[in-house]
Amino acid sequence: MRALFRVTGACMLLAAACSANGQSTMTIDIDGQPMLRKPVKSMLEMRYQNMMRQQLDFSCGAAAVGTLLRYGYGYDLAEPRIVEDMLRISDADTVVKNGFSMLDMRNYVETLGLRGRGFRVDYSALRQLKIPVITLLDVNGYLHFVVVRKAIDGRVFVADPALGNRIIKEEDFAANWNGLVFAIIGRPFDPNSPLLDIAAPALRDRTNAALAGGMVPAALDFGLIRMDYF
Repeated sequence: MRALFRVTGACMLLAAACSANGQSTMTIDIDGQPMLRKPVKSMLEMRYQNMMRQQLDFSCGAAAVGTLLRYGYGYDLAEPRIVEDMLRISDADTVVKNGFSMLDMRNYVETLGLRGRGFRVDYSALRQLKIPVITLLDVNGYLHFVVVRKAIDGRVFVADPALGNRIIKEEDFAANWNGLVFAIIGRPFDPNSPLLDIAAPALRDRTNAALAGGMVPAALDFGLIRMDYF
C-alpha cells in the first residue's frame, strides 16, 4: 500500500532562514510538519559567491583588493575595514571623488607585508595569467576595477564588485580596458582558490606552480611581462 501525502498551497511552506554561519536554509512543511530542510542559495548569493561586493560607489578598488586577499591569500578582512585602512594612507577627498587608484592599492597591500605591482600588458598576457589580477575598465565613461580570474576561449571571467561574477566577450573587454593590470604578490596564492575555478579543464594545470614553496618569482612567471607601471 502506498502512503499518500496531501500537499496543498496552505500546507506547503517555503521559508528561508539564516543559520549561525550565515547560510540560508529552505524548510518544506507538509500538513504542518517539517519534512525537509535543505541549504539553499539565492540568485544574488550565487552571483557574488567567492568574491567581495562593493558597498560604496567609490569602493570598487577596495572590494577588488579584498577579493584577492580573502579568496587568494587567506586574509579575513571585510570591505569596511579595507576602505578605512586605505583611506588612512590616501587622499580621502580624491578617493571619494574618483575612487581608489592602483597606487593606493599598492600602498595598502604593502602595509600587510605583500607587494603590489602594476603592469602595462597586451591582451595576450591575460591568456597567460597564473594568478588573478585587478584591471580597470571604462564602463560607459565610469572607471571601474574588476578582478580578472582568467581569459580563455574568447571569454574573460571576472569578479565584478558591482555586478558579481560574470563572463565578458574578449572583444568587449579589450575595447574597454586600458592595458593595465595590478597583481598582488609576496606570498603563495592559494592553488585551491575558488577564484581559479571556472570549470575549464586546463585551468588547474596552469595555476600557481610559480609560487610553490613560497618563492616569489619574476613577474614573467605570473604570465606578465616584466614592465613595472609604478
